[in-house]
Amino acid sequence: LDTNSKRLEKLLCELNHVEALVRNLQELSRYESPEMRITRASIDSKDFLDNIRERFSFLCEQSHISITCLGEDIVISMDELLMQRCISNIVQNALKHTDWGGIIRVGISSRYSDVHISIENSGHIPEVDIEHMFDRMYRGNSSRPEGGFGLGLSIAKAIVDLHHGTISALNDEGLARFTIVLPQARVS
Repeated sequence: LDTNSKRLEKLLCELNHVEALVRNLQELSRYESPEMRITRASIDSKDFLDNIRERFSFLCEQSHISITCLGEDIVISMDELLMQRCISNIVQNALKHTDWGGIIRVGISSRYSDVHISIENSGHIPEVDIEHMFDRMYRGNSSRPEGGFGLGLSIAKAIVDLHHGTISALNDEGLARFTIVLPQARVS
């Protein structure tokens, strides 16, 4: 009887894993669909950053990771819910790959008519992984055993694409840096 309950518990865990994978794939397919439209609004950068910091401060605290969210006080034209999802996926990825006592920084700045959002974490992206970071189901050679489907960064890229922006990843002086550039359409 005890063996059966352990087996059922393991099957339930696997079922939950498959269900989450299917949900993520459906979400990604929806974002990549030509019919998908975003709902732009004028969003205050400080409120946006405060939301990110509040969402992740407890998780970062548990791992003794410092999270900082700073930026220019500007108004950004974007779909706030989708962009929160995008940044959250990148920060969740950073949490998985930042060692105990490390840092995560989220910043927003404006350059010309574009908005730049950067997410940095202490650590290093293997060079072989950089060109595939946003590929569907790509987990990299150094993926950690705590799960993930290799879809979070693909979803982030699909959301950035919906905003007609760009996303890139690179290593810079001991930091892994993701940069999102959003062109700013005027909101009336």
